[in-house]
Amino acid sequence: MHVFQLVGSGLGTRKIAHALNLSVKTIETYRENIKGKLGLRSGAELTERATGWVMENLLPQHRNEISVIKKKKVVPFRAA
Repeated sequence: MHVFQLVGSGLGTRKIAHALNLSVKTIETYRENIKGKLGLRSGAELTERATGWVMENLLPQHRNEISVIKKKKVVPFRAA
């Protein structure tokens, strides 16, 4: 899951290996295993899926906010 998250964060295989103190070959194996489990055919599909997952699950959501303009300043607040 950690490798999947790092792929989705935009890191390449070498940078992931360095960050986790593992070999490049180990990360390549992990990537292949993840692709197999998700039924993906390419590294590009893996990156796309991982990036989408990171966007949905790890980045702050601002969907339920409404902006109010007050003296040229935008003040966000939660919608009811």
